[in-house]
Amino acid sequence: MNKKNLFISNFKMKEEKKHFMKRASIFILIFVSIFLLLDHTYLILHSNYDSRIQKDRFFDDQITKKNIEILFLGDSHAEKGINTELISNNSFNYAIAGDSYFQDYYKLKRILDENKTELKYIFLEIDLHTFSAFNISNELRNELDYYLPIADKNEILEISNEDSIPLSYYIYSKFKSIGKLEDLIKYFLINFLEKHKIRTKNEEKKFTQIKNKEILIIDKVNGDFKNKKRINEVNYNYFIRTLTLAKKSNITVILIKYPVTNEYLNEIKNRNIEIEGYYKKIENSVTQVFESCDQLNFPFIKNDFEDCSKNDYYYLDYQELFTNNSDYFYDVTHLNKIGSKQLSKQIQKDLLNIRIILSE
Repeated sequence: MNKKNLFISNFKMKEEKKHFMKRASIFILIFVSIFLLLDHTYLILHSNYDSRIQKDRFFDDQITKKNIEILFLGDSHAEKGINTELISNNSFNYAIAGDSYFQDYYKLKRILDENKTELKYIFLEIDLHTFSAFNISNELRNELDYYLPIADKNEILEISNEDSIPLSYYIYSKFKSIGKLEDLIKYFLINFLEKHKIRTKNEEKKFTQIKNKEILIIDKVNGDFKNKKRINEVNYNYFIRTLTLAKKSNITVILIKYPVTNEYLNEIKNRNIEIEGYYKKIENSVTQVFESCDQLNFPFIKNDFEDCSKNDYYYLDYQELFTNNSDYFYDVTHLNKIGSKQLSKQIQKDLLNIRIILSE
């Protein structure tokens, strides 16, 4: 090949390389633009259905209109089971499905740090499943930007079992649409089906009308307890921290067990899942935090309002309240609209009895 042909060949290769790089750059630019557009769209849609975002907004709105004195924390059992409109005008349900005491602690801390309302009472959930499962890693991965401003970085590293915060956590927290397409589709599909009466809303279902109840009961107990520690120490430590924060802030704690179906309780007992020792540990921990209240009676007695010398905490046991009323549940452990109404009215009555709230 002579020099002229070699020059032409090299020139063509350079031109082809330039064209390839140009096309690749255009493709990458289009791909990134589409991804950012979709992610932005997802964020807008996500903010309209994400429970945490909605609860934060609603709480911030409510404290501009009134002082919140009673706060409910917990997971879906509290979220679905409490109707604050039937309890007190100055109460707020901050419970979110799937939340552990990590989230509860930082919700309470944020409220106290911002000092925009004067909390007097908080309801803390201590159900049979409360401390067994602790899946905070996914929450941290997807909501790192939410927790970094309020949570200690070393704590995040400790509970995620990492030496440093993984790059993937930052990526997932900044680009929330990654891996969430299925959730988005599911949300809109469920909304569509419920809107057009093709699917019954959970709060309108009755457990007695559900088919394959036995399978649901087994799946629920497996999900709550199988291959899980009876008490996850990390989750439990945040429970103790929440108690301590409340005590330091002169907030009265109300420990509460939410109603479950008789079938659920029977399955737990049949499997010999620890109950007495579980609550004995809680007893010891609570009395250590509230030293002036060591006379509180354990094991718990329903609606035992024997208060402490300083009224530091109370205990409300509703676990077996509706064991003969399965129509009050939409699944094994969650109250439907009817059950929520009945429980909330009972709580209001009990709070009136111990003068935590006055007649409104």
